[in-house]
Amino acid sequence: MRLKRDGEYKIDTLFKNREALIKSILPIQNKYDYEGMFKEYYDLLKEGEYDGFPLPTNIPIGKNLEYFDKQIFITDDSYYKVVWFIDQLKEQIKEYGIKPVDVPTDLLVWASDTNQIDPTHVGDVALNDEPVIVGMFPCLTPPLVLIDGNHRVLAKAMKGDRAVKAYVLQPQQLVDTIGSEYIRKIAIMHHNVFGMLNYMAGNLSEKAFKDGLLVV
Repeated sequence: MRLKRDGEYKIDTLFKNREALIKSILPIQNKYDYEGMFKEYYDLLKEGEYDGFPLPTNIPIGKNLEYFDKQIFITDDSYYKVVWFIDQLKEQIKEYGIKPVDVPTDLLVWASDTNQIDPTHVGDVALNDEPVIVGMFPCLTPPLVLIDGNHRVLAKAMKGDRAVKAYVLQPQQLVDTIGSEYIRKIAIMHHNVFGMLNYMAGNLSEKAFKDGLLVV
C-alpha cells in the first residue's frame, strides 16, 4: 500500500523525516524506543488497504446527509482527511451515554472552522440550544475538533454567552467514530506519536503518556 493518496492522506514523509521530528524536541529528557513505534505503525499502514468512508446505511430516504470533513496535518507535509457523518455520530454518542457539559465559548470559537460557516445562517440558529459535538484531540491546536455546531457557537458568541452545551468525545471515543478503518489507524498513530514526543521532551510523565495511548 502506498503511504499517500492525493487529497486523502500523505504520511510517507512522516516516516522518512522521523529523525528531524525527534531533533525538534531536543534536548531529550526521557528516552523511548521511537524507532520501534515508527516501525510498528509503518508496517501496520504499509500492509493496510484504504477503505474510504462508507455512507451510513441507516439514513432515511430523502434526508440530507450531513457530514463534517477536516484535513488534519501531522507535520507541514504530512496529513490525513477525516469525515464524520453527523446522524451516525449522534447515534454513537447515545451508545456511549455521553451527557452534554458546558464548554467555554471562546475555546469553541477558536476551534471553529470558518470554511464551514455561512454568515447568513448564523441568525437562523440563534435560538437553537441543541448541544454541539466536540472531539478532544490533544495533538491539535486547539486540542479539539468542533464537529457539529459551528453556526451555533458563533451565534452564542455574538450573544455574549460564556459557555456552550456540548457533547464531548474523549480521544479514544473520537477515533472510534471515524468510519474509515485505515484513516482511524493514522489518527491513532498521530495521537500516540504526539504523546511519545511530549514524553521524550519532558512535558508528560511516563504514567500520563502510557495512560493516554490509544488502542488500534
